[in-house]
Amino acid sequence: MSEIPYSARISYTYFDSFLVGLNLDYFFKGSNECIGSVVYTGDDFIYLGNNITLGRTDNTSSWFGPVLNFTGLLARNVDSVLPNCYSTYVNATKYTVT
Repeated sequence: MSEIPYSARISYTYFDSFLVGLNLDYFFKGSNECIGSVVYTGDDFIYLGNNITLGRTDNTSSWFGPVLNFTGLLARNVDSVLPNCYSTYVNATKYTVT
């Protein structure tokens, strides 16, 4: 059974609507990129799990799909989580209320 990615769930719609209303990017530059990177990295892990499950249940598929999915996971969102979230952290520590 395939798992539904977080960004395709109704709870993500509620979470995203909350973040739009909160408007964190106004106060902390880069926070939208940080949150997006974390969410999409989680989605990529779910896609990888779905590919591995499909590889185990379907005798005609090979391991090429999961390996390709894993390398894409590393190249797309995982490598952007640390810089985006560090940038948000730096901007949050510099933020002062006057």
